[in-house]
Amino acid sequence: MTPGWVPLALPLARHVAAQLSGPDDVSPDLVTAVLDCVSSPEPTMFHFAAQRRRIGNTTVMFTTQSAFHFRGAPRWDQDAVHIGFVLTNLVAARVDGQAVAPLGPGSAFVVTNWDGVEVDSLQPTRGLHIRVPKSRLLERGVHFRSRAFRAATSTSLGRPLRAFASALVDSAWDPSGIGAITAERGIEDLVAGLFLETQGYGLDGEELRLGLRCRALTHIAAAHRDPELIPRGIAAHLSVSLRHLQRAFEGTGASITSEISKSRAHTASLLLSASGTNTLTTAEIARRSGFTSTFELRRAVKAHYGVLPSEYRSLAHLAAASAADKPA
Repeated sequence: MTPGWVPLALPLARHVAAQLSGPDDVSPDLVTAVLDCVSSPEPTMFHFAAQRRRIGNTTVMFTTQSAFHFRGAPRWDQDAVHIGFVLTNLVAARVDGQAVAPLGPGSAFVVTNWDGVEVDSLQPTRGLHIRVPKSRLLERGVHFRSRAFRAATSTSLGRPLRAFASALVDSAWDPSGIGAITAERGIEDLVAGLFLETQGYGLDGEELRLGLRCRALTHIAAAHRDPELIPRGIAAHLSVSLRHLQRAFEGTGASITSEISKSRAHTASLLLSASGTNTLTTAEIARRSGFTSTFELRRAVKAHYGVLPSEYRSLAHLAAASAADKPA
C-alpha cells in the first residue's frame, strides 16, 4: 500500500538542505524548496545523509535516505543536469504521471528539468548523485531532448561514470589543483558521452551539427598538443568539408581555431601551475602544449586567463603555498 506522503518537519527540511548544499551554504530558498518537494510517511522521523564532494562547479554525492517522495518543480535547480544511480533497493520514477521504469541497483536516471518529474521509494535506499551545470554540457554538443530518461548502464558510459564518480567522493582522495580540474573535466566528458550515446541524433540539421561539433571537440582535446593541428586537418579527420565543420560552430560564440587555442592554453595552465614543472622554460611549455612559439603561448594564456604565463605561474604557486600553510 502506498503510504500517505507528508511534507517534512521544518528542522528536518533544514537538515536535508544542509546536506545537499553544505552547512555553510544553506539558503532559505533551498529550505523552502525542500519543504515543497520532499515528503515522507513519517515526516518527523525522516533520515537523510549525504557524503558530498564539490569539484569546481560539479557536485558528486553518496546519499542514504529512508522512504521518500520527491515531486520536482520548475524552480528546482533548473540550471543543472542530475544523474542518479540507485545503489540499493528499488526506486520508482515518473514523468507527468507516467512511469519511466522501476529502477533497481545499478540503474541510472537522468533529469534535465524537474518540472513534472517524481521519484519515490517505499524502502530505505542508497544512491550516487551527480550534478553538472547545463552550460558545460551545451559546450560539448549535448542537446536536451527530454526532461528525464532512464540511461542504460551495462552497455554505455554509465558504468565508468559511476565508478569514476564513486572514487571522487572517497574521503581518502585529496586532490591537487590540477587533479580537481582534470576530475571535473572527466566527469563532464563522461556525462556528455552518456547523453550523446543514449539519445543519439535525429536527421535534422541542428542535431547533426551538434554531433559534429562534439566529435570535433573530442578530437581537439586528444590532438591539440600537435602543433600542426589546424581546422582543415580536423575536417579531414572527421571526413567532412571544412565549410561543413565551420557551420557546426556557427552561433556558438566560438570557432574551431579558438577551441584549439583554448585547449592548448588549458594544457599550458596545468604545466605552469604544477609543482613538478618549475624548471620548464616558457618555450618548453609552449612546445608541450602545442604552440609553435612563445608568442602564441603568451597571447593565448593572456586571452583566456587575463595574465601572462609568468604571472599565471607566480599566482598558481602563491595559491599552492597559501593552501599548504593552512592548518589541517
